[in-house]
Amino acid sequence: MTNQCQHGQLARVCVTCEQAAEIAQLREYLDAAQRRASALGEEAINLRAQRDAARADWMALRGQVAGLRKDAERYRWLRDGDEVSDYPYPVMRQGGKYDFDRTIWFEELDAAIDAARGAT
Repeated sequence: MTNQCQHGQLARVCVTCEQAAEIAQLREYLDAAQRRASALGEEAINLRAQRDAARADWMALRGQVAGLRKDAERYRWLRDGDEVSDYPYPVMRQGGKYDFDRTIWFEELDAAIDAARGAT
């Protein structure tokens, strides 16, 4: 075994060999960094897709909540009636003139709806 490098220099002091070794090491670092950057880029694409899907779900839910809120306001208006009146506002009547005749007042309507929904 010789103590000379391929350039005819002493192996420990050959600048060309030291530079070549440093270049090889830097190439390995660069390759690793490029692989990591590629993986991060793919992860970013996936995260953007998840964000966009979550945003679409959120927007759909906002629309659904707005619709439900409007339905709830309609129901409360129907159930509670005219809040400035001095008398309870009847919400519904069941039966006919001579048959079973029953008025459902606002405080009974919630229970009647819950009972009917539970039966289905």
